[in-house]
This record gives sequence, structure tokens and C-alpha cells, in this order.
Amino acid sequence: MEEASGTRLEDLWDDYSLEEKIAVIKDLVQLERKMLQVPLNRYGSLYYAGANIRGAVPADTCAEIPAELKYTIRRRFVIGPLAERHYWSKERAEMTLDRGPSYREEAWIQQYATPRAENDPLATSATQNSPSSHISLLQKYRQVAPYLLPDDPVVVAPYIWHTDLHAGNIFIYNGKISSVIDWQGLWAAPLIIQARHPRLVDYNGEVILKAPENFKQLDLAEKARIRGLMSCSILLYLYEKQIARELPLLNKILRFDHGRTRCNPVLFVGDTWEDDLLPFRESLIRLERCWNELGFDCPCPIHFTEDDLRVHAEESAGWNDVQDFWNSFADVVSRDGCTPHHLYGDAVSLFTELRDIGLKAIVGKKRDAFEI
Repeated sequence: MEEASGTRLEDLWDDYSLEEKIAVIKDLVQLERKMLQVPLNRYGSLYYAGANIRGAVPADTCAEIPAELKYTIRRRFVIGPLAERHYWSKERAEMTLDRGPSYREEAWIQQYATPRAENDPLATSATQNSPSSHISLLQKYRQVAPYLLPDDPVVVAPYIWHTDLHAGNIFIYNGKISSVIDWQGLWAAPLIIQARHPRLVDYNGEVILKAPENFKQLDLAEKARIRGLMSCSILLYLYEKQIARELPLLNKILRFDHGRTRCNPVLFVGDTWEDDLLPFRESLIRLERCWNELGFDCPCPIHFTEDDLRVHAEESAGWNDVQDFWNSFADVVSRDGCTPHHLYGDAVSLFTELRDIGLKAIVGKKRDAFEI
């Protein structure tokens, strides 16, 4: 394995000028251009040909590249079964079952899902703790799955795409992107499912492209806040302008009508028991609400009752509180557990405190088992 060259961008980003950040974003678009140059011949994970993966086929591309390079790709690589971690975690690796997400998870939940005690602080909601609730939603998913991906072969073509382009995964040398890490979980998937705004530019706040007229009269804290909003707004604006000009296919994906409504059920179906049921249910509720806007010539095959929606709304309030809690620590530690080197001590202190709080709610044998 090759060591990533350069300096991690998260150690530089906050000190970069707006001009330096714009230069990195321009470089990021060129990385996306490279990923768009090689559509593949089927969905699945990429393996070396010598790995002798059962059912794998030689990797091929319809891209206009030299014949010698095409031959090298076919000789060195194959595309085979999806190797995503949650497809094989725990007992799933030993089960004889269809590894499609809904059938796989339904079979695993029926055999192995163990509800938590009602007073368990990690039991986030009644439906999250109910195997039958998960199975019901998985069955709903199977009813709508045939309709989710568009008919356009261009937007559903298989691509290898990096879905987590944030400052912790990008390295910089002499102001340019020198390395990108965290490719190991990626697979050849429909482009519309994978392509998204890079986290480096993804911004959903108030868009401010120029300072307000009263900017000079604002206090220092408000000026800093406005500058931060302007920086995020300008980076997103320039990124979208550049891909519209240079990468029309990516621009089409990002602006695809109801693209997230179609794709989110696919993204959230994978591991609801050990991850979170609520975003998956929200994606299916939204799909039903938007069904008539998606252009289908048949009624929506799934339905959520008023009681279903009431429960969802009640549980969503608690779920949003949890998200706000973790967002409050986002500057110290990200959702995937990454923390900058200079904040490592703060992250350790944070999780030590959270652990101590959690231990106070655990007694007896459960606490002894936890301590082990």
C-alpha cells in the first residue's frame, strides 16, 4: 500500500484564503472528470483478476481510450460480488441467502435481531427496536424497488466514484491535490446513486455571494459569521458553474428531477437494524408523497397511514435531537470518527466523558460485560 503524499487538507483548510480554496475546488473537479472517463460494464466490486473470485467477469469499458489500455484493464481486473462491509458483517457472512439488501436484511433480522430492553438508553425508538417494523419497511421497499432507477442508460451506467470527498481524505502538495484516500469501500454502481456534491463544497445554508451593505458596522463575531457564509456560498457557486461548463453528465446527475427521492431508499436500505431505521422510513414516505411527480403511470404500490405518519413525526423529533447533539461536536470529531491531529486530545476527553455518562445507566451483568 502506497503512503499518501502531501499534507492532509483538513490541517490546512481553515487557514487557506478563499483564493487557495477555490484552487483546490478546481482541482477537485478535475478528479471528478477522471472518474467520469471510465464507465464500466457491470455493477459490483473491483478485484484483481488473479483473485479467482467466483462469478466475476473481466472489467471492460466503453470509454474512448487506447486499445492497449482497454486490454490492460480486462487482463488485470474483474468485477464481481459486492464487498460492502454491511453485506457480510456478523452472521451474514455465513448465511446462505440472497445478498440483495432487502432480502438479506429481512433474513438476518428474522434470525438474529435481538431487541433491546425498554429501559436501555441505546434503544432510540419503539420502531427501531421492533424487528417487525424493519421487516415491514423492507417489504415496502421491494414493492417500489423496480421503479427507483431512471430508464436513462447514461445516468445508471456503472462508475467507480469516490463518495466521501472531504478534507480528511484529500492531501495537498504545492497547492494541488496530490493524493486521495479511503477508496476501499467503493464499487461500480449506477452513477446517479453515487454522484453527489463533494462534502468539501456541500452547503445548505443561506447563500450570500457578497457582503451586506452594513457589513462595516457589524461587530467582529457577526463579520466572521458572514465571511464564513460567503466563503461556503462562493465555493458552492463556483463549483456548480464549473461542472455545468466542463462536466455536463455530472451536472445532469446533480440536477436530476427528484434524483434524491429516487436514490435515498437504495442508500438507506442496507443496515437499518444496526444503523438507523428512521432515514429509510423517511425516504419511503417521501417517495409516496412525490410519486405522481415522478411520471409513473401506475398508483404508488406502498402506503403509509395517518397513524404511521404520526409515529414517524414523533420519533423524528427525538432523532433530530440526536443529530443536533452530534453536529455540535462536528468540529472535533466527524460522524465517521475522524479527528484532526491537533484535536485528538479533545476527542479522547469527549468520548471519555460520554462513556462515563453511559456507564451510569448500566448496572449489574451488563456493566460487567461492557467493561470487558
